[in-house]
Amino acid sequence: MLGGAVIGTLVFVLEIAVLLALRPSKLVELTDYVGTTNLDLILTLALFGFIFFAGGLLIAGTPVWWFLHVNGRRNWFDAVGLGAVLGSAGFVFMAMWNPEWTALSLISFLTEEFGGITAGNDGLTSEGWAALIRGTIGIAIAGALAGLAIWKIAYKRRQPRESEHAG
Repeated sequence: MLGGAVIGTLVFVLEIAVLLALRPSKLVELTDYVGTTNLDLILTLALFGFIFFAGGLLIAGTPVWWFLHVNGRRNWFDAVGLGAVLGSAGFVFMAMWNPEWTALSLISFLTEEFGGITAGNDGLTSEGWAALIRGTIGIAIAGALAGLAIWKIAYKRRQPRESEHAG
């Protein structure tokens, strides 16, 4: 599970880095907006990403994967699908619980004009819905890769050593 949380976090941070690379002026605006340095911003994003993925794996991923495992659904496709579905569902749940959630605002901030309004009148604005969809897709990709990493670690076939072949 640790490997999956790390992979999910790295993919999430990479996605943010790509968004910042596409719009380099946003990094300066974002660090000013948050009131931090570039390094602290990246470390904060990585910490929140890791907490999101590790918590999701413990709370939702483990029981659902146990159910799939017991029912013979142990292939990579199921692991990737589960990671994508649970990651995106967790993101949507958190955003709907609090539409002004920092991660949703961050996605809006990075992809639209400065600090686009994500929520108003106790609901998401059109900008908020667009940010929610972008964020959900990004987290689904990160969750899918985390699921694949966990599957590769948990179900890798053990290769016998040369000494085990000799008599």
